[in-house]
Amino acid sequence: MGGALATLNAVDIVVNGYNKPTDDSSDTILVTAFVYASPRVGNSNFKQIFLSCDNIRVLRVENMNDVVPHYPLKLQMLCFPINIGYSHVGEVLRIDTSKSPYLKTPGDIQRWHDMETYLHGVAGTQGSEREFDLVVRRANIALVNKYTDGLNDEWHVPAKWWIARYKSMVRCNDGSWLLMDHEEDDVRNDGDGDDNNDNDINDNGNDKDDKILVVDVGTSK
Repeated sequence: MGGALATLNAVDIVVNGYNKPTDDSSDTILVTAFVYASPRVGNSNFKQIFLSCDNIRVLRVENMNDVVPHYPLKLQMLCFPINIGYSHVGEVLRIDTSKSPYLKTPGDIQRWHDMETYLHGVAGTQGSEREFDLVVRRANIALVNKYTDGLNDEWHVPAKWWIARYKSMVRCNDGSWLLMDHEEDDVRNDGDGDDNNDNDINDNGNDKDDKILVVDVGTSK
């Protein structure tokens, strides 16, 4: 429903003149909304209000198999040339994530509507007549499996890994995510040629060089 709310907010800003500076109402600011997987927002009257507004733009991104943009249903009266129900406003950019060689097919309702799937589709869509080509690098494809199980198994990314312990997914310095399901060997050498120092015991009966390996996986930004 976020896309619908964004559209309503954009129209509200323009209709009430919030995009006009108080010191110069003639200097109007263009209001633009990029909405993903949005359902239909308002009836025909709302659409007319939208069309009558200046300085507003809405671009809807719709995945071909996503059912949400088709609801609420739009009905056409047989005896009257009017539409009953809800209508879309703005322009539309349609993507088809079923063309992606990275994703499992055929998918399901949850995956088709998932935001990470949408962003993956936008990054690789080359138009309706061309094949999928992931030319825009958005961190990495591991994000597709953040909340779903959409990636092909060959990529070895855990399904729904965005949980407390991230299922061994670790965020790198460049923002990408990698599977780190084992700890690196902790090899130490004190420089005296004695590799057995790690086994020395102090007076308290503990390893004198006890260490704890802490992996900071970071947080999403």
